[in-house]
Amino acid sequence: MKVMVWCMAVRILILAIVCTMFSFSTAGMLHAEEPAEGFGPFPTRNFSPVKNLFLGMPAERATTLRKGTTQVRVESAQSNSVFDEHTVDSSSVVKMEQNRTALDLRYGMTDTLEAGFEIPLLSRTEGFLEPFIEAIEAVTIDGGERNRLEDVPFAYQIERKGQTLFSGSDGQVGLGDISLYAKREVAEEGDWLPKTSLRVALKIPTGSERRSFGSGTFDIGVGIAGEKRPFPWWIMYVNVNGVFPTARISGLKTLPSLSAVFSNEFLLLDRFSIGAQFNSYTSHVTGAGLSSVDKGANEVAGGFTYAFKNNMRAQLYGIEGIDSPRGGEADFTLSLVLTYLFGSDS
Repeated sequence: MKVMVWCMAVRILILAIVCTMFSFSTAGMLHAEEPAEGFGPFPTRNFSPVKNLFLGMPAERATTLRKGTTQVRVESAQSNSVFDEHTVDSSSVVKMEQNRTALDLRYGMTDTLEAGFEIPLLSRTEGFLEPFIEAIEAVTIDGGERNRLEDVPFAYQIERKGQTLFSGSDGQVGLGDISLYAKREVAEEGDWLPKTSLRVALKIPTGSERRSFGSGTFDIGVGIAGEKRPFPWWIMYVNVNGVFPTARISGLKTLPSLSAVFSNEFLLLDRFSIGAQFNSYTSHVTGAGLSSVDKGANEVAGGFTYAFKNNMRAQLYGIEGIDSPRGGEADFTLSLVLTYLFGSDS
């Protein structure tokens, strides 16, 4: 246990150092220009291969798009997951990387109401993050699941009582479940109160349940987003969401799930910021008898945002699972997000 805690601490420290390097690289120009209005938190979600089957309400800011403004966002997240868990009735052998590339389109219906949809494409491979993670774990002397599966190039098989719950093979590509989103501003930022918005979402089962690209059920989500600016260069964000699956998945009982994201964005320049987040999720499902399925997740995330002059911004961030591999989250995720705005806000 002490080795796992030490490994986790070192990897989080490395993630923090990388983000800090971006900050120091622009320290000479700090506040040389007026800080931007803010770019928002990183759109994190639980990228575990099992939890990713449910509705994800990614972290976002409380501010809505102005009327007539369209936002197009493309996100590609590469998640590395490793589980090697065996009980009397169940087993989970997972060693793979899953890429989730999604097109997210939002439109400002009014100045305080936006709506849109997200279409994800999923693929599974041996991946490219494995050598980097192994190098870090070699330094931190972390054994465990990854060492036991050293000779296994790819694995994704989760079983209970001899029946397959979730599985996949190397090279699989498929459409995931499409989600519909809406957000409404309900309160402006005050001296002490944050700007606040209400969120609703609906997941449609368009992904293949047989190939574990979808849950095969509808999910409903509700939530609240808040943001507060204590100083011109510092914005705090909070997202609290509840997701309600409407049916069982792979014969397992589903549960309402709660997620909470706390984020800080530091605006170093008018077009550049760094961010740090804490994500926490409860599980959507129970009864498998396995940590990778039944348990929730806690994560830290860090990265940076850069805005181009042509209304486009890029975000690069990483997510480190705090509970991994004893929790229901991916071990590590690296994500690139490109966002383009056009319309009345251009």
